[in-house]
Amino acid sequence: MKLARRLLAITLLISMMLLASCDPDKTETPAAAAPETGTKYKLGDVNGDGVINSSDYDLVRLSILGFESLTGDARKAADVNMDGVISISDYSLIRLIEMGKITR
Repeated sequence: MKLARRLLAITLLISMMLLASCDPDKTETPAAAAPETGTKYKLGDVNGDGVINSSDYDLVRLSILGFESLTGDARKAADVNMDGVISISDYSLIRLIEMGKITR
């Protein structure tokens, strides 16, 4: 029971952090979830521009929050840990790759 409460508290904290980082007044939108289905994709490169950067993790963050719908290769590229779900884990991995903390 204590473990379940802790997990719930951690999940709520992460959700609040993601919501706090979302700027609803932002006029610039991230690059569209680009690559056409059937093209080659690179894990973490969600917008398909060939570079893993803040645009990619912004798309994942917006997808987790329900503001962006990722499909096709963009969805495959966003699922970095390959568990079939786009989650905070994928967001974190893309951030770490972008910061150079993880090499592939």
